[in-house]
Amino acid sequence: MDFGAVLKMKGLIDQFQMNHPKVFAFLEDASRTVDEGSVLEMNLVCSDGRKMTTNMLVKESDMELFRCITELKNTNN
Repeated sequence: MDFGAVLKMKGLIDQFQMNHPKVFAFLEDASRTVDEGSVLEMNLVCSDGRKMTTNMLVKESDMELFRCITELKNTNN
């Protein structure tokens, strides 16, 4: 990934965070309590009423992502 793409992604993440502060607050809180064996569930309700749900069992190898989310939040403060 080139530096320009990284900067663009940072801008998009910053905008997303401004538009949806509860999402980052949730991810920050979850990143402090999630551990291997936790189940993360995601729901989507489309504008036409369709619903989608999925979940994942958190593995030890997934924990780095949660640490990165916490670090990302801390660099934006």
